[in-house]
Amino acid sequence: MNSWVLSSSPFLVSLFFIFFFVIKIPLSLCDEDMYESCSNTFNCGKLKKITFPFWGDNRPNSCGYPGLKLNCQGSVATIKIMNVTYQVLGVNPETQILKITREDFSAGICSPELVNSTLDPTLLDFGIGLQNLTIVYGCDFSWLIPFLGQFNCQKNGFSHIKWGAFGPGECKVSVVVPVPVQSGLLTGIEIEIVQSILEEAIREGFDVKWKVDTAACLNCTAYKGVCGYDLKRNQSTCYYYSSPGSEEEEKEVSKELRLKVEEDAKDEAYNAFMGAASRCRRRRRAFQADYESSTIASNDSDSDSEELESESSLPLPFFI
Repeated sequence: MNSWVLSSSPFLVSLFFIFFFVIKIPLSLCDEDMYESCSNTFNCGKLKKITFPFWGDNRPNSCGYPGLKLNCQGSVATIKIMNVTYQVLGVNPETQILKITREDFSAGICSPELVNSTLDPTLLDFGIGLQNLTIVYGCDFSWLIPFLGQFNCQKNGFSHIKWGAFGPGECKVSVVVPVPVQSGLLTGIEIEIVQSILEEAIREGFDVKWKVDTAACLNCTAYKGVCGYDLKRNQSTCYYYSSPGSEEEEKEVSKELRLKVEEDAKDEAYNAFMGAASRCRRRRRAFQADYESSTIASNDSDSDSEELESESSLPLPFFI
C-alpha cells in the first residue's frame, strides 16, 4: 500500500525527502568527540598535517580507511600493506600518491622478509613508471653465470637479480620488488650490477595511488565538517561540531544544508506537480470530448424523437 502511494504521488516522495533530511542533518552535527579527534593531523618527521583517508597515532580508526593506518617510529612514518612494512617517504593528497619503500631493505638487500611486494587492490594501485625486479636467494653457485647481477649474502647464500616477476627457479626463494624505471639501473636484461646501486634504487621507493573516492570528503569539508570512516557501514562519513560556543555557526551550517536539500526537493516537487497537472489536463480534455460526443448523440436522439412525435400528431388522411 505504501509503495503504491509513493509511486503514484511523486509530490509525497518529495515531502518525504524534505522531512528526512531536515530531521537527519542536525543529528550529524552532534558528534563532537569524533569531530575533535579527526580534526587532529598525523605528523611524523617530514610528514606534516596528514588527514583523511589515513589514521593512526592521535587519529583513531574512525578517522580513516582500515587499511591505511600510519605509524610513527621515532621520526619515520610507516604503513603496513599486505603484512609488509613500508617506510612512508611522501604523501600527496592532490594526486592521491603515497611514496613508500620497503623497511626490510633499509639495511641492505641481504636480509629481507622473504615475501613479494603486493598491494590491496581495493585500496591501492602501483604508480606509473615502475618495473618489477626479482631478487633470487639461496642459489647454488655452481650454476650461476658470474656476470648476471650476482652477489653473495652470508645469511641467504648466493643471490642474483632478474628483471620481471619470477619464482625462485633452481634457488630457494625469490622476492619481487618494484623499482622506478629511471632509477639508474638498466632495464630489460640481467646485467652485472654493483650491489650498492641496487640497494640505493630500492631505497628510492616507488609510488602507489590510493583509490579512495574523495568527492564526498570535499563536500563534507565544504560544509565545515571533518571526514571520517563509518566502521559499521564500511563507508566514509562526515563529522560535524556542535557546542554552546558555536551555536550561530551550527545554525548557519544547518541552514545551508537544509536550503540545499529543500531546493533539490522543490525541484522534484515542481516536476511532480507539473506532471500531475499535465495528466489532469489530459484527463479533462478526454472527459470533455466524451461529454461533447455523448451530448451530440443525445441531441440527435432528441431530434429524431421530436420528428416522430410531430409526424404522429398530423391528422390521418381521409379517403372517400
